[in-house]
Amino acid sequence: MALTSRKRLGAERVFDSVHRYLTRKLHLVVNLEKSRIVPTGELEYLGFRFVGSRATINVSVKSIERFKHRIREITGRSRGISMEQRLGELKRYVRGWMGYYGLASQLKLFASLEQCQYLFLQKTWVGVFGAVTGNVGDTFAHVSVS
Repeated sequence: MALTSRKRLGAERVFDSVHRYLTRKLHLVVNLEKSRIVPTGELEYLGFRFVGSRATINVSVKSIERFKHRIREITGRSRGISMEQRLGELKRYVRGWMGYYGLASQLKLFASLEQCQYLFLQKTWVGVFGAVTGNVGDTFAHVSVS
């Protein structure tokens, strides 16, 4: 359980009442080691980061780094699989990731991650087929990764 509040004392009172309600009325077990009170804007939970007093939902930095690392693994040149298999795996991974993190309000982040995918693919494409002329968008116009 995670509670956020502007003032620590108010959050502690709410935490105590919620804990009491969950344990006494609903007969649930609350793990106090995993429960915490954090200031607004510092909460990271299930790969999301909640920012500001209105708790804007963003993707956590750690999740973005894991995404980029996984894309590098999928598009790596030393895997020994065909480009079709590689693109299929990439498509499945990106579709699942976007499905999970799609409710985050970071449209610029998603655009930059898409550019990141194209750059990793371009490195792979050049490694497999030799030098490619033109810009990234022209090179991968036939590839659908969404």
